[in-house]
Amino acid sequence: MITNFILTGFVVFLLIWVVYLKKKEKHKPLENNPLIDRPESKILIDNILNNDTEGVKKSFESYRAAPHSKSQLGESALELAIQKDNKYIVAYLIKYGAIPNAKEREKAFKSGNKEIIEMLQTGNHLRLIREYEFFKKLR
Repeated sequence: MITNFILTGFVVFLLIWVVYLKKKEKHKPLENNPLIDRPESKILIDNILNNDTEGVKKSFESYRAAPHSKSQLGESALELAIQKDNKYIVAYLIKYGAIPNAKEREKAFKSGNKEIIEMLQTGNHLRLIREYEFFKKLR
């Protein structure tokens, strides 16, 4: 009886330890990844984090950033734009070649932004880019 109790406690301890290690590993910065370490990727990610749509455009047009660039924590450029709820940045990422994966689509559904969800489903980004350019001219 006591040995079963000790054995059960040990198994529970091991499971908790494994979950802790997995969680810790998930938030570990990625190293030596070409999608992170390139200067143009860092510029693109910084522009997304700052909600700078013009900076994102410049990252593609002037610096030739990769649309699948990743942050230090491994989040994709598209994921970050969805988190920022910036439909225009999402549109430019798709325009320059970002192809949404299941994780990014799930994040969009959780955000509830219907325009972003539709864009990820259809790939139709032109309307939002035209809208952005129109409002930019009005400023």
